[in-house]
Amino acid sequence: TAGMLALIGDKLSLVTMACAPIVICVGSAYVIKLINEYQMQYREALMALTHSEETLDRQRVVENTIAKVAVPVSVTALTTVSGFAALMVSPIPAVKELGLYSSIGIIFINLLKRLMIITKSFT
Repeated sequence: TAGMLALIGDKLSLVTMACAPIVICVGSAYVIKLINEYQMQYREALMALTHSEETLDRQRVVENTIAKVAVPVSVTALTTVSGFAALMVSPIPAVKELGLYSSIGIIFINLLKRLMIITKSFT
């Protein structure tokens, strides 16, 4: 978000500085959901193996996690972006900037999360 602010040529203000904690809080909530679901899927897989001689298939755990998390987190990100984008209709320039840069930050977090899921780098 700060990089986008610099590319656009805008300057930091008190309001745009508030975007960083907002984006970090929202982004960490998405990651917490992802990690929590992975841990639940991992536990379920371990419980299923307690009475068998099979080994744990982490790839399957990751695929199950992605299947459970992808849609809910994406819809949540979309509604959050919509909420911040609604601030851009405000006549107050600082509020417009807050809406714009917060939306951009949340979009980038969701894209990075998708990239992380695609590369399966969280296992």
